[in-house]
Amino acid sequence: MSERIFGFKPFIYPQAQTLILGSMPSVTSLEQGFYYAHKQNRLWKIVGKLAGIEDLNLENVDEKKKAALKLKLSFFDVIASCEREGSLDSAIKNPKGENIKALLDKYPNITKIIVNGGLAKKLFLKFNKLEELHAQVFFLPSTSAANAAMSFDKLYTLYSSVILNDAKISS
Repeated sequence: MSERIFGFKPFIYPQAQTLILGSMPSVTSLEQGFYYAHKQNRLWKIVGKLAGIEDLNLENVDEKKKAALKLKLSFFDVIASCEREGSLDSAIKNPKGENIKALLDKYPNITKIIVNGGLAKKLFLKFNKLEELHAQVFFLPSTSAANAAMSFDKLYTLYSSVILNDAKISS
């Protein structure tokens, strides 16, 4: 039997406008203590390029946070806790959902939510009522390396269209 694991607290700057929601942090992310830490996940490459930091050090959490601040991004997960062996979403069992409405009520500047990947979408819709949320919700493909069929360029186009739409990059 798998041990129950718990995700992170939300990473949110007060001025954040876009919330990126995953399913549950990978084993690597849990070990490193920050979102999307697996080297093969393409999210930070997208964020770095959008923030004009092409050489973003993907090992440096402070650099990731600076890039997120520049783009007014915040991070959280749909799942508060679950049972899982390894990092694959397909291994997740008995998920307990996060209260995304309460989070948005606390941070009214968040006007867009990006739900990253298929399981995150499925569970987001299970645990939340779209009509209760004050933010636009965008369901985008996973940035995980497990989604190898989706090229970096296609992911970059999809994510940038949401992140940069109506968002002024702060200096």
